Amino acid sequence: MKRVCSLFTDTVSGQSVELYVDKYGVEYMANYPFLIFSFRAKRHASKKFYRVGTSDGGGMWYHPNGEFHGSMNTKAFSMLQCHNVEMPYDKGIVGYLSVADSLESLKKWFSDEDMKVLSPLGFKVITYEATDYRMHNNHWVINQETSRILN
Repeated sequence: MKRVCSLFTDTVSGQSVELYVDKYGVEYMANYPFLIFSFRAKRHASKKFYRVGTSDGGGMWYHPNGEFHGSMNTKAFSMLQCHNVEMPYDKGIVGYLSVADSLESLKKWFSDEDMKVLSPLGFKVITYEATDYRMHNNHWVINQETSRILN
């Protein structure tokens, strides 16, 4: 796991403390290199995000358990605006869901016409509240475990 290290002095004890931040934004503190005594996940202010999915957590490309099904890229959905969007497996975002930060942004992926086709199949716009989120490539992702569905 790649970590970025910075050194600071604990003002109470006067000891040097090393702070490591991994690629997921989790912070680790240690008195000696890599002897970790504390960690904390970096959290942001609560924010709303939007996603087209099913009530059970399924999406257009992945099952709720994270298994790729790729239905969106099949001929059956070729009439949809989002048909050609590729969502390949990326181990860097396992446990995260792809989302949009506004309804306007979501419409760039899924038009109103797309939603008319997808709604009878069980897909809907789901609103999430999340504190663990980040930009990944060209879209936002939120932590699947810590985010909360609002609707």
